[in-house]
Amino acid sequence: MTDPVDIAVVGAGLSGLLVAIALADPDHGAGQTVALIDPGPLEIRADDGETVQDLRATSLTPPAVRMRNRLSVALPPLAPMRGMRVGEGDQDTPWQFQLDAPDGEVLAWFIGNDTFRNCLLRRAVELGVRCLA
Repeated sequence: MTDPVDIAVVGAGLSGLLVAIALADPDHGAGQTVALIDPGPLEIRADDGETVQDLRATSLTPPAVRMRNRLSVALPPLAPMRGMRVGEGDQDTPWQFQLDAPDGEVLAWFIGNDTFRNCLLRRAVELGVRCLA
């Protein structure tokens, strides 16, 4: 039988991992004992480009980067995004819009989901989160 935990987080996607880290972090989080439960494998995969399972990317806004810094999640260098166009198809589609960062600023930073998940999982393990697949 396993030792009891304070909190169980079900789902080890990006959000579940972030919650588990914030709950377990003793300095800037709740400092609780946490179990992370997911039906899939909870292992840090090789970041070699050959084992990519999630082709999506996440954009981290400045507040998200501040949170990442506070929770000591190590990330590789990130690609800055200074603007974005949201929509589909022709530029005259009524619901499209363009958002640009003010001069000299960054709107957000891109990171591949597989890479981000590995970084989050590595930090969760460092904090003693029990990973139960």
